Amino acid sequence: GMDVSVCDPLVSQKINVDMNWIQWNDLHDCDAMVICQAHTVFLNEGLKGFAAKLGERGIIIDIAALFDESTAAREGIAYWCL
Repeated sequence: GMDVSVCDPLVSQKINVDMNWIQWNDLHDCDAMVICQAHTVFLNEGLKGFAAKLGERGIIIDIAALFDESTAAREGIAYWCL
């Protein structure tokens, strides 16, 4: 029952992998965002940039540990990292 989209500006979307590729600017109202790579592009978006893409009860799951957990808590952003 999930719709999963993949956003990675450093991977060619022409690769032969069957995924729902989406551009960063087209992401909105996400229930969850899973950060798997510590790309500089993502770091530049910042935690608030990711949070702006979340829906009302969305969460950021930061596998790459790109952002600081205490900053997320201060900002009221639902956030979990390894």
